[in-house]
Amino acid sequence: MAAAPPREYTLCFITHGSTVLLLNRLKAPWMGCWNGVGGKMEPGETPLACAHREVEEETYDYTPDTYAVRATGRMRWTVSGTHVGTCHMFLLELHAPPPASRTYPLLTAEGVLLFHPVTWVLHPDNTGVVANLRVLIPALMDAAPTAPVDFVCDYDDAGNALSTTRLA
Repeated sequence: MAAAPPREYTLCFITHGSTVLLLNRLKAPWMGCWNGVGGKMEPGETPLACAHREVEEETYDYTPDTYAVRATGRMRWTVSGTHVGTCHMFLLELHAPPPASRTYPLLTAEGVLLFHPVTWVLHPDNTGVVANLRVLIPALMDAAPTAPVDFVCDYDDAGNALSTTRLA
């Protein structure tokens, strides 16, 4: 039987000033961990179109006219050496503060949304975020608009993260 083709996803980090909007997921993968918003690409959908769709679906508030977006990189992941997926990553900078009508934390169908200081997300003692965010976020925030960064994340068969490596 042939292996399934690698899946494609998007992962978006919505920022305002020195904060980033994260989702504490209600279900696997990463249930109970803070991560960016995003999801599976639909057949024929571009990574950017998927990013816009997922952000609007998961945040309820943010449409393309409310933020500036840039593609910042890709993350390929493997399980026991087999390439199983690629995640296209984006940074979205809000043009204005979150709407006054919206109170955070916000419970959604996907989980809890909350703006966090980037320093909190990156703190080495923070065990509540997806493990590779401490590697991904600084690199994505520093990525030149014309030079997105690429990563490979390796997992074992049980889903435990083994490594996150930035490619040259």
